[in-house]
Amino acid sequence: MDATHPYAQWLSERDPFEALTETQKRIPAIAHVLGPAGLKGTYAPGEWTAARVLAHLADCEIAFGFRVRQILSQPDLAILTFDQGRWARVYDNLDGIEPAQTFRAPRAWNLGLFRLPGGG
Repeated sequence: MDATHPYAQWLSERDPFEALTETQKRIPAIAHVLGPAGLKGTYAPGEWTAARVLAHLADCEIAFGFRVRQILSQPDLAILTFDQGRWARVYDNLDGIEPAQTFRAPRAWNLGLFRLPGGG
């Protein structure tokens, strides 16, 4: 992986597909271990709750998969950004378990695309 990629530091020498596949399973498992009380907690005062982080991960997986599909089908198309703060306005209505489970399906779908010859 390119050392200038912002996420490369978290992979070290790991295969990116291995890491993506592992998180597909780990995210829902972590949510289950945290449970309802733990999902309402934060790692520091004023930061997002665990439930909000999980909702953000689900949204990002959907958004990034869509972006990759746009790039593959229309390389000259400008990619739209999204305001995570505005998207997060509904996150407090979510328990964290549902977003963690939701994360799994688009991650699986995206991995299938990324593994295709010429994909992602």
